[in-house]
Amino acid sequence: RIPPLHVCARMEFNMQDNDGGTPEQLRVDALTQAAQATLKKDGDTAVQLWVKCCALSRIIFGDAHVELARCHIELASVYLELKGFWEQSLSHAVKGRDILLLVEKHVTSHDTRLLALYHNSWASCTIGRALMMCDQLKEAGASLRDAELMCTECGKIISCSYSGPSPRADGNDDSTHPHIVTMVTVARLEEDIACALARLSFKQNNYELAGRYFTKAVDHHISHHGNSSEGLIVLLQELARVCPHHSSSHLMKYASPPCPLLMPSFRQKATARIIQLLLRRCLLPWISAN
Repeated sequence: RIPPLHVCARMEFNMQDNDGGTPEQLRVDALTQAAQATLKKDGDTAVQLWVKCCALSRIIFGDAHVELARCHIELASVYLELKGFWEQSLSHAVKGRDILLLVEKHVTSHDTRLLALYHNSWASCTIGRALMMCDQLKEAGASLRDAELMCTECGKIISCSYSGPSPRADGNDDSTHPHIVTMVTVARLEEDIACALARLSFKQNNYELAGRYFTKAVDHHISHHGNSSEGLIVLLQELARVCPHHSSSHLMKYASPPCPLLMPSFRQKATARIIQLLLRRCLLPWISAN
């Protein structure tokens, strides 16, 4: 009887001269290095390392495991965000989603089911963003709405029946651990999905919906990163671009204390051009009218 492909791959790996250690040891090292390269926005290195993670995960876990799916989705995100290659991103995101469909057929563990649902939402979000880059807006919208529904379901599962890990005594954030899905990780994904849906709505000239989604993304960002994050500048700038087309009401909630635009820490990080853009387009007309 011919053994499964991942068993054959492991046998071939073991026959090679691998001074670096077992596949498990090599995978741990590759995951750490890949995460570091991604944080440093070193696209070429990150791609190489996530490809290595995919190969080692397949050797260790086989063709139907959430860890293999995660590595493909990580690779898809790197291709999209750091390289701008939507075709490669789409290919790996779809591959990750297909693997998760196999996983969901056999999963019995509550934690694994939650992991699969979370990563499926992440894959769908990445697919939607990749499709937006090639102007397949209808298909992108369907994928992003699927991602939104699955992400919302993740939040409900955690809040209702999953206590999650207790806070660490040293104050470090466990939410970045790949085997842990918390409200923090879900909220980060919700922000990404809301941003993608807002940009899609703007492309489709649905400015009211774009404003609502950008407002949702800003609220998520402030709640988890505070009001001095550089990422907040970009979100408010995009929100300001939406408001002149329809209504400035979405931005007005940030015009009164504690307004991120008026906070000293925010002013220090924001450029004068962005502040002037926000004030000129939205805040000053609103103040004059009131």
